[in-house]
Amino acid sequence: VHEFKQSIDNTTKHYRFVADVAKTLFVTPNYLNEKVKKETGKPARYWVNQALIIKLKKELLNQNKTLKQIAEMYNFPNAGHLSRFFKVHTQITPIKFKNQT
Repeated sequence: VHEFKQSIDNTTKHYRFVADVAKTLFVTPNYLNEKVKKETGKPARYWVNQALIIKLKKELLNQNKTLKQIAEMYNFPNAGHLSRFFKVHTQITPIKFKNQT
């Protein structure tokens, strides 16, 4: 679980899926999810999403990057997918977040 947290908090790697993190830790996604949920009370997916939202917020505060560029950096198919993901997890669109801060 400690290695999992280190992996998702890594600033040079951007994970969107539990399967990607599990692969780097040489375990199955189900095993990783079971262990993380047992230790933290929340599934691995929750923690991956939380780490990703924090990274996205930091990127959105960088005025030099467009939403499309950020989407590409974080392996979203396009800016629309990124916007929907962000809104589901923060209840605000990336543009509104960027304008508020």
